[in-house]
Amino acid sequence: MQKSAFKLDDSHRPQRFVGRATTVAVPRYFLYGDTEATGDWFVNVEPLDLRCREIGWVIAPHAHPGFVQIMLVTHGAGEMTAEGETRAFAAPAILVVPVHAVHGFHYAEGARGWVLTVAEGYAGALAQRAPELAGVWSAPAALSMADDGWAARAAALLSELDRELDESSPGGVIAAEALLLSLLVIALRQFVRAGELGRAAIPGGPADLVQRFRALVEAHYRDARPLSFFADALGVSLAQLRAACLGATGQSPLKLIHERILVEAKRNLVYSARPISQIAYDVGFEDPAYFSRFFARHAGEPPATFRAKRALAQAAA
Repeated sequence: MQKSAFKLDDSHRPQRFVGRATTVAVPRYFLYGDTEATGDWFVNVEPLDLRCREIGWVIAPHAHPGFVQIMLVTHGAGEMTAEGETRAFAAPAILVVPVHAVHGFHYAEGARGWVLTVAEGYAGALAQRAPELAGVWSAPAALSMADDGWAARAAALLSELDRELDESSPGGVIAAEALLLSLLVIALRQFVRAGELGRAAIPGGPADLVQRFRALVEAHYRDARPLSFFADALGVSLAQLRAACLGATGQSPLKLIHERILVEAKRNLVYSARPISQIAYDVGFEDPAYFSRFFARHAGEPPATFRAKRALAQAAA
């Protein structure tokens, strides 16, 4: 059952918004297991065990098309798999799932905590006002930290946020955003404390340019666009774009585009039974043979071999 929708006007009554899997190979949900969606929401809060208990504490790999999630685990332990890497965690812990990241969980029975879901557009708006916050949800994370009281404070904020989202009290929208920002600051400080947060992107600086480049890549990586298209869209020269990408990531712009294509190809190879030729078309290649050479060059093995090895590993698990 769904509750707690935060809208940016005064009609912030509790809503039920459920999601639907789309037709892409890897399941993509509005919220895990849901089948429909209403579109006008920005924040959702629910207890961690609300869905997990019903499905045996295992959440199969899936992705979300339009929001980030931050989980606070106050009791228990488990494993989080994100983009092919498995991360163990134990309470108190913060788990982060960025937009589009393929992820799954295996929680210990009886795990407790909270799940915070923030729509991508609203998260971006918050990051415009406080750019350092974007570092919290920029990459998958499973951060277990010694508790000096931060987890209790975060849990109390989430509980209060849950109440604000479900009520129609005067000033509820303002109160909800204040609670959300306080919670994100706690997460930010834990990431800084653990040395897990890179330098915040300064608007107009190289890191900001790379973030905007990545957003363009997300929209156009299937389109075989030349690098000049991205530079022109960003209002910079090719040299500026290359310098920013190398400085912020150690990789060239073309390498970042290739990595994005490779991630999508791997997802489809692992999580679908689609023919390799169809996957090639889906990620922007007109010639499946050229796609196979591209994949082998960047992944170290042909797509058929990659798929077969992963199938064997899953069967043995």
